[in-house]
Order: sequence, then C-alpha cells, then structure tokens
Amino acid sequence: MAEFSPKDNFIYNSALPAYLCFMAKKANVKRFIYAGSCSVYGYTVDELYDEESPTVSAYPYGISKLQGELSVMQMKDENHSVICFRQGTVCGYSPRMRLDLVINTMFKNAISLGQITLNNPAIWRPIVSLHDLSDAYIRAVEASDEISGVFNISSANYTLGQLGDIVKERIEKQTGKTIKMQINHNKDFRNYKVSCDKAARVLGYVPKDDAAAIVDDLFANFEKFKDFENPEYYNIQIFKTIKEQMTV
Repeated sequence: MAEFSPKDNFIYNSALPAYLCFMAKKANVKRFIYAGSCSVYGYTVDELYDEESPTVSAYPYGISKLQGELSVMQMKDENHSVICFRQGTVCGYSPRMRLDLVINTMFKNAISLGQITLNNPAIWRPIVSLHDLSDAYIRAVEASDEISGVFNISSANYTLGQLGDIVKERIEKQTGKTIKMQINHNKDFRNYKVSCDKAARVLGYVPKDDAAAIVDDLFANFEKFKDFENPEYYNIQIFKTIKEQMTV
C-alpha cells in the first residue's frame, strides 16, 4: 500500500498520528497508544533487535511508521503518557479478515491452490497473533500512568521458510491433503527479528501463541472467511476503492 501511494502513506502514517496525539493531549487524555511496526528496523544483521537498536528502514512504510512514532513520543510528559508498540506482522483470524499478511496468505494459498510460495525462505520476521496483540494493548491500558516508551511486541521470530513448513504441516494434518512448496530466492529489503524483553519487564506482556496456534485458529474460523475473493480481505483493494471514490 505504501508503494502504491507514498504520498498518502506519509500523510496517514507520519502526519496523522502526530495530529491525533496532539488532540488527545489537548483533551487531557492520560495515555496515547500508537500502533507502530517492527518494519522500522529495515534490513538487519543476524541478531535480536531491541528498542535501542538502529532503525534503518529505507522504504516508505517503515520510514513513515518511524516518523509517526517519533512525533507522538515527543508529546509525552508527566501528565500525558505515550506508549508506542513496534508490532510484528499481525496474523490470525479477525472479523474483518486480512489475507495479505504472511501466515494468513500462506494459509489461503495452501487451502485454495494446494501450494505455498516462498519468495525468500531465509528472511526473518517477528510474528504476532491477534490474541497476543490484544493482550499487549490490555497491558498498556492497565499500566501505571508514569509509564511511557517504545516496546517491541511479537509472539515469536521465524524465518519465512520455518513459517511455510509450519503452515504446510498443520494444513496437511487438518485436511489430509498434500501441500506443495514453491521456493524462490528473491531479494527482500525486510529482514528483522526482535526481543520483547522490555515489554515483559515493564508491561508484563508474555505471548502465548506460536505459529502453529495461529494456523489452527485460522482453520477453526475458516467458514467465516472462506470467500477468498472478498476485496475487504485485502487492504490494497480497500485502499484503491477509497481512492476511486475520492476522485469521483
């Protein structure tokens, strides 16, 4: 989406959070929680990154999410707490389903095509289940008013190859069908794995789900989103529709 319209990406992800946080502070809101992204780390070396590690993203989405984070953090003070989550890739079932996110996409392709395509199996990603992410927000709401800061939030770190293997194994177990694997070795500018020790220490955040649990959750709710052609399940389709409506 950010590549599709960099201009709108920077408006919504960089400027809008600053305005919302400013208005919240003006209205005497005690805490502002920002939904950021681990994509701010960009392409990293082979080590766990914590919140003090370099943020070197070089593409529009990661840059805009970091700008949004920096802008809201500037507004924290003794009367206005700001908590920023650097979220891993969110996966799992939701009422407004997303089929354009890594595990969800693999699940869709395994079910509909009988095949999972991996463009670069060696790339690392922090994954977060919707259940674990919801728990993180509860921990942020419940935290004492004095707490502000940036926190990595994920369920676990995996290579795309590991995720593909897990999705394949779980789907084959559930359906009894053989799922093929298509392995490519395309270059990717996103590679990062993160530590959530700070969130555990400060917020009491402890993830419970792993990738297998996410796949099982998708399968358990499959009947609710089995229309894979529904454009509401793909953010780029929603974004294009909104853009078209704005130009009419």
